[in-house]
Amino acid sequence: MTAYKPLFRGRLSALRFLPPWLQAILLVLICLPLMALLLAAWIGLVLLLNRDPANTVSADAALNLLLVVLVALVGLPVMHRGQYRMFWAAQRKRGASARIAEDTATADTPPPPAIAWSPALRIRHAVMYLVAILLLIGTFAPYRHQAMIGHFLDRFSAGSASRGSLASLVFDYLPLLLFCGLAALLTYRQLQRRDAGQLDPDQALELDAELNWLFSFGAAFLIAAFLCRWAGAMILAFL
Repeated sequence: MTAYKPLFRGRLSALRFLPPWLQAILLVLICLPLMALLLAAWIGLVLLLNRDPANTVSADAALNLLLVVLVALVGLPVMHRGQYRMFWAAQRKRGASARIAEDTATADTPPPPAIAWSPALRIRHAVMYLVAILLLIGTFAPYRHQAMIGHFLDRFSAGSASRGSLASLVFDYLPLLLFCGLAALLTYRQLQRRDAGQLDPDQALELDAELNWLFSFGAAFLIAAFLCRWAGAMILAFL
């Protein structure tokens, strides 16, 4: 049977045995109900936020709020899970294959190992999720913040090309640098113990899992921040 290049990844990649036109139809059938649900949620949020005539909220501000909250509460965990799987897949293939992580994260890839996280790491993960969600919502959900971001990029860039470079510097490279420093600080002691041969196999596995968890979380957060900023820019430009 012919194996077509799938439009879907992860567990849905079993659909690779279907022809591309049928994959596209299935994708549309999945997206249409989601779009209808999003539209209904948008209308409901506009009505909810405008119950007080003295404090009205525009439809574009409500849409920005809805999208940012969805990305922060739903998109971030989903993307983190996918990134975590990809990081483990890339680690398994490192040195044995030159394929990129996207090609290794398929349905045939073994899932990440089950890790018995220590209570301290569970608390750390919960705190990081809470801080990340609050940062996303606090930074991008207020519509005036999206306008301020656009004004900042226009004010301090020399043109469209430098505008993109400035946006990448402020919202991509700087957060990435800060997050790498945080990850190094959080794992420094355990890395020192591993290099000294003081970790047993279970502790070494937990350290590998923690490194993959941290960096996959950082990647997911950067993607979520980009989506929130991109959504706000599109709403400002077209609504």
